[in-house]
Amino acid sequence: MSKKKTLSKVMQECIDKLKLHGELIRYKGGFWSRKNCNMKYNSFLDANQPEWFFLESTINALIKRDKVIATDFNTYNQVMTPSAVKLKQ
Repeated sequence: MSKKKTLSKVMQECIDKLKLHGELIRYKGGFWSRKNCNMKYNSFLDANQPEWFFLESTINALIKRDKVIATDFNTYNQVMTPSAVKLKQ
């Protein structure tokens, strides 16, 4: 008998954003947000980041729990990684 894992508050917020926007994409630095999102400057990183975002770990946890599927990939050093996700139907 398998125990069903519950979603964290952040994972549920990510699901809600996916329901609203349909897809999230990966931005440089491992930030996940909607396409064409507003960007803001982060002085600590000395770079722009999405106004709101989810971290790579949240997306990976949702993939592992079979809640989202990757719809696009990037290849780096011969390793494919998701670059876009949507809710699994």
